[in-house]
Amino acid sequence: MTTAPDDMLIIENGTLIDGTGAPPRPNRRIVIRGGRIAELDGGGDRAAEAPAARTIDAAGGFILPGLIDGHVHISMFQGSPPGIRYPSSAEYA
Repeated sequence: MTTAPDDMLIIENGTLIDGTGAPPRPNRRIVIRGGRIAELDGGGDRAAEAPAARTIDAAGGFILPGLIDGHVHISMFQGSPPGIRYPSSAEYA
């Protein structure tokens, strides 16, 4: 299945931290097609190869594919939902 260039996202020039425990790798390029990582390689002008692709220059930044912020405080709210007699405080949460 081929993807149209306008379906392509290129993130380039950032430092890749891939979550495997490998050291950070500077000047990497990730090509995303159809919402999935399709290619991973060194930096360069990939945008010239696919001029219709959306390109993000991540120079000076980090690329962390798949990382989400799972930090939440479920009990931090104003008031008490129905049925809860003793809500916790922000300090406790």
